[in-house]
This record gives sequence, structure tokens and C-alpha cells, in this order.
Amino acid sequence: ANWLKKQGTERALTSTNRLLDDGWDGFANNIPVNAGGRSVIVFNPLAHERDDLAIVDGEFHQLSDSVTGETIACEAIDGGRSAFIARRVPAYGYKVFHEGGPNGVSRLLTAEGADRIANQFYEVRFDTATGNIASIRDRSAGVELVDGTAKYQFNQMVYVHKNSKESKEGYEHLATKARSTKKVSGPVRATFESWIDDEKTGAAIHQTVILYDGLKRIDIINDLKHVRALYSDRFEDRYCDNI
Repeated sequence: ANWLKKQGTERALTSTNRLLDDGWDGFANNIPVNAGGRSVIVFNPLAHERDDLAIVDGEFHQLSDSVTGETIACEAIDGGRSAFIARRVPAYGYKVFHEGGPNGVSRLLTAEGADRIANQFYEVRFDTATGNIASIRDRSAGVELVDGTAKYQFNQMVYVHKNSKESKEGYEHLATKARSTKKVSGPVRATFESWIDDEKTGAAIHQTVILYDGLKRIDIINDLKHVRALYSDRFEDRYCDNI
């Protein structure tokens, strides 16, 4: 009986996907696109007009807004993709962006100093010795969002060791030394990367902080590898180097 249900489910899924593909193809064929080049269609499923990051496959140098004619800067990112900011995409609707457009000078998201990045809304400053975030300033409100007197830095790795499973006694260890840092300013994104190799835990930490042109948004990406189990009740965990 189970295999009959599985076959029925697979047939329904196949039919549904085919109908969706046919519907999308028919819909896309009725959208006016750039006859002399590629076009990108950005959909907004939300109930309000929206500005947000769009990422597409392929390399685009710049796009043109089909409604306003505005030239949109693009930026190459990993995986052979391009990023741009799609602005004023209507609620429950879409906007078309054509490849090319009038040549314009793309400004970069720059901030003075090798230890900070900024956009229209935030300035993020880093402790280059530790690689951690030392300050996030809300530029529109004029307020500091990070407590500089706190015990830990913002987004800092803290390892907590207990002497036994239910013990209150133990110690904390902080990752405190960055191997290297890198700041990159582009027309769409400003990024700051930190690489931290912690000897005690064996952790290899790669932190990426991203600000975007005209978006009130901060992306923080943590890639954590090779953390040794310094204490575990399970014997087999004590020698793992990637948990």
C-alpha cells in the first residue's frame, strides 16, 4: 500500500511541477524584455513595495530600471553571480531590469579608516586585533548599538567549559586574536572579513559582515570549523575535531 501512495504522490508532484513550469513560461513570455540583451525580472511576494538585494546568475556590469530608466550598479560576487539592489518593486508584483543603460559613475560604499565599513544607515567599526565588531552606530538615529563596556565583544566566540555535566564550576575562553582581516568596498556592498585561528579550541572562524547600498540591513555570516570537544560525557566525542 505504501508504494502505491508513493507512486501517487510522485505523479502528483510531477504534474504540479509541469503545470507550474508551463505557467511561469507563459507568464514570462508576456513580459517585455530587452531585445538587444538580457533582462532580469525581480518578483516581490510581499504586500508592500520593497527595496532589497537581488542576486542573479551570470555577470552583469549594470542594469537599467525599465520604469524609471535609472542605471543600477551591479557587483560580481562568488559563484559567477551578480548582486544589485532592486528598488521600488511593487507589492505582489514584479519589475524588469534590462542589461546595460546609460553610463554612470558608480560610487563605492566607502568609510574612512581600514577598521570600518558604512552605508547610509550604519557605520560598523572592528577591533582589528581580535577581528570582532567593536561598534555599530545607527547613523540616522545617532545612537551606538553596541555596549563598549560589555564583557564580550559583539559576535565574539565564547567557549564555556564546565567541570562536569551538572557543575557550576568551570571557565570561559574567548577567541581574542585575528590572523588577518580584509575590507572591500564595492558599488553594492561593503564587506569586512576576519579570520581567527583559536589555539585552545582549534576553532577556525571566518566572519563576514556586509552592508548594502541604501538598505537598513546588516548581514553577519559566521563560518566555524574544527572545534575540538574539550569536554564531553561521550568518550567518542572527546577526539572529534569538527563538531
